[in-house]
Amino acid sequence: MNFEPILNDRILKHSKLKIKHSIKIQNSKLEIEFMPSKIIKLTIFLLCFLICPSIIKAAKSPDAIAIRVIPNTEHYGPMRWYKEQGFTGSPQSMSIDGYEAIRDGRTVYVNAANIGSDSTLYTNIYLMSYNQDAEEATVKIVNEMLSHWHVNRNITDSGQCLDASGNLSGGCLVDKECPAMQYCQSPKAKITRDTRRLSDLAEIKIALADYKQTNNKYPVLTSGSYLPGKSLSVWPSWRETLEKELWASLPNDPINR
Repeated sequence: MNFEPILNDRILKHSKLKIKHSIKIQNSKLEIEFMPSKIIKLTIFLLCFLICPSIIKAAKSPDAIAIRVIPNTEHYGPMRWYKEQGFTGSPQSMSIDGYEAIRDGRTVYVNAANIGSDSTLYTNIYLMSYNQDAEEATVKIVNEMLSHWHVNRNITDSGQCLDASGNLSGGCLVDKECPAMQYCQSPKAKITRDTRRLSDLAEIKIALADYKQTNNKYPVLTSGSYLPGKSLSVWPSWRETLEKELWASLPNDPINR
């Protein structure tokens, strides 16, 4: 049996997370850069009066903004990671610099990645939060930081938009800069898509494990697909056969829109 969502942007490697983070705030923009290191966790507290002086007039504030970087070794999407921590709430989906994210009240969770010096793709959960009963100016600062949050600052090469016929047009850094039904060929865009693929594969793994626990076997797909025992995300059997068998929603590859 072989279930294969298409992963055609790069070969993904896995190893223990060893990342050093360089965080820079300039002109109200939050930028994060990565380099190999023995540091695997980082918490940074940013006093809001140091950030975005054009928004806040007061010289001092009792409020604080916290950023924490947490290794995401299972490559969960932000919603799955949130649930695995036992958190309860009503988080809303959002996007940060092309990456999947959710927001639950005062806290934002982003599943983002970087390519290490050995070409390994690492994923982390980036958590940004601020204190309860924060001043209005602090809330404005957080929203401004989120709208200007740039991950992978060290990956700057642009690409071109590619359509289904293979035609290239325009310049781009992320997929949202391309017209509908097109995607960006830049290194940054490929990383964001691979990150989404990894989180999708994590969801498929969970669905298959749940199926086996209930049925004492994996789905065999003896019929309903082009090839017995096999399905791809671009085949009709992906949804019409495998998804119905698993009783779980299956993702499409990011470029199969």
